[in-house]
Amino acid sequence: MRIQTWAAYATQIYVNGREWLCRQLPPVGVAFERSDNKILWVSDFEATAALAEQLNHTDWPAFLIRQVASVNPLLPAIAAAKFDGYWFGMDQAEVATDILFKSRADLERIHQDLVHAAITGFGATDVMRFLGQKPHHLFTGEVVIDSKKRPEGCRIKFRIRRNSVKLYDHLNVLRIETTLNNPAEFKILTSSENAESQVVCRWSPMRKGVSNFWRYAEVAHGANSRLIDALANAPPLQGQAIEAIDRLCRSQSKAGRHVAAFNPVTAENVALFTSLLAGEFAINGFRNRDLQGKLYSVPANNPAEIKRRTHRTSRLIAKVTNSRLYRVTQNGVKAMWAAVRCRRIDFPAAFNMSESFAQ
Repeated sequence: MRIQTWAAYATQIYVNGREWLCRQLPPVGVAFERSDNKILWVSDFEATAALAEQLNHTDWPAFLIRQVASVNPLLPAIAAAKFDGYWFGMDQAEVATDILFKSRADLERIHQDLVHAAITGFGATDVMRFLGQKPHHLFTGEVVIDSKKRPEGCRIKFRIRRNSVKLYDHLNVLRIETTLNNPAEFKILTSSENAESQVVCRWSPMRKGVSNFWRYAEVAHGANSRLIDALANAPPLQGQAIEAIDRLCRSQSKAGRHVAAFNPVTAENVALFTSLLAGEFAINGFRNRDLQGKLYSVPANNPAEIKRRTHRTSRLIAKVTNSRLYRVTQNGVKAMWAAVRCRRIDFPAAFNMSESFAQ
């Protein structure tokens, strides 16, 4: 805590959620290991998650005024002089999602691929979607992707104006963390009464009051989850990713229909994969015309061309239930990331050579 020693005695209070959690675990019989501000191992994940969720629903005004009373002896005099009490707001909030690996070696096996995918595989549109923003031609902010190497690990940060989401490693922990400095970039459902005394609900810019803490957590967990999902199947050109590419290269029969093989690393198919993996489709999915708008500069001019374009993605996407939207399947993500990485990252020069290996 830090208190201003002159009127109006503004007070800053720092709350460390991981420290609070570590103090709650022993009384409920949950064993754990920690390093710095990270929990490295815990005996009961469900009980730990339930305790962490309690922090999102704390009665913050009652809790914070007790802390202020411990450092400001003038509160009774301030109240007697008829001054208003404290208004509590959040200057900054950080919400972290920790993925625990069984060992440091297990994390290192995929960590470099994750870092490489995060730096080279995402663009400004992806970052905006991670942080719940819609790309707009009037957007005037700055979108930044940067990386730093530190003695304790590597950090990748995706930032829009004053809000960001980052990932970094520590021992066997991969942490994804969203930092909110400007909550007005996000919406919260508010209610008010109109002239006819009817309750009207609408989405409004979120403010910094501590009563919105639960919504801070909801927004930040959403950003963490979108980044995790984007990275989940992105990294390696090995194992299941290679198997997924091999399946695309073989002809198949499904439900009595023959599906021809195709080359997943041609320029045309990699352009298709890049469009399917675009961050703008990560939240709500996409329609066929959304995808065609990214792939083709002009609309199809005959039924045969319309059918050809529609069926280009049939092996890699799945329909969203009760809607006209589609999402990329997990196998599709693995195969497409591997193909994009192979052509654009690992062997870009080979694919741009004028002569093929066969020649």
